[in-house]
Amino acid sequence: MSNETNNENIAFQLGVTMRAMVKMFGKIFQTTDLDMTPEQFWILDMLSRSEDSIQSDLAEMMDKDKSAIMRHIDALEDKRWLARMNDSNDRRRKILVITKQGDDVLQQARKVVDTAMREITSGISGEEMTIFASVLQKIRGMADPKQNLE
Repeated sequence: MSNETNNENIAFQLGVTMRAMVKMFGKIFQTTDLDMTPEQFWILDMLSRSEDSIQSDLAEMMDKDKSAIMRHIDALEDKRWLARMNDSNDRRRKILVITKQGDDVLQQARKVVDTAMREITSGISGEEMTIFASVLQKIRGMADPKQNLE
């Protein structure tokens, strides 16, 4: 297999794998009483790891348009898992804050995700996972340097 064909196959496999994982997490969340989508999980998870996030920050982190993110934020706010707070330095900015109820649900969802990830990676050694994570980080860094998160 030529290097070009191999690179195309890797890109294809990454896309297929990511879609399969999103589908799997969607099904898992449907079978629990969490009433959560994978996107809502990722938004809550990202917000829990950053301070003073706003809608445009999430849109950039998730590589989604602001209106799509707004729909997720509205749904999370309707569930009382997320609140918009005024920025003390700029009244036009709304900081997104996870509520206590949202944090409780996020902790439950993380346990579900961790269990699922342990199951789907059970045949992969720790060394292989370390190498895989390192390769993914290098690819991500080359594809989009500003998204090269540690």
